[in-house]
Amino acid sequence: ITAPQLNAIAQAIDIALKRVSDDHPDFKVVDEAYTDYSVPTSFKETQTMIQAHPDATILYTGYSTSAQGAVQARQAAGKEGQVKIYDKGGSQWAADAVRKGLIEATTPEAQVTSARALIDLLLDGLSGDVTKPTVILHDGIDLLPEATSTGFEVFTKQNIDLWKPEVQ
Repeated sequence: ITAPQLNAIAQAIDIALKRVSDDHPDFKVVDEAYTDYSVPTSFKETQTMIQAHPDATILYTGYSTSAQGAVQARQAAGKEGQVKIYDKGGSQWAADAVRKGLIEATTPEAQVTSARALIDLLLDGLSGDVTKPTVILHDGIDLLPEATSTGFEVFTKQNIDLWKPEVQ
């Protein structure tokens, strides 16, 4: 369950899915739904997927509101314990859902920190302080020491209390 199809996030997810499928031919992606990130749309799309693919075991959501809809659809289908949900978004809802076992994991997204970093860059650029392209990794947040060399961080029940969500 991901972003609108023309969104850069959805396109990046499609590239990642292809890489995973190429590198792990035993891992089969059976469906994909492009959504508007809303809970109702994600609920509907997840419901359709669960019915169409009753043997599927993993569902990835591209944002925490999508995970909310997916959790609701999984519950409605009676598939708790059969379909594991992994989220990208790291909202307060997702952190609580990890604690409760509603989703397996979430990855951080720091909307407030990244917005501030971008505004700071704009202000620096307008004042002439920045003269070269700048890349801000990981939404501008500090990563935990356990983060992999790629900077990818996953929060599960074991470490979710180390994550401080920036949005509800």
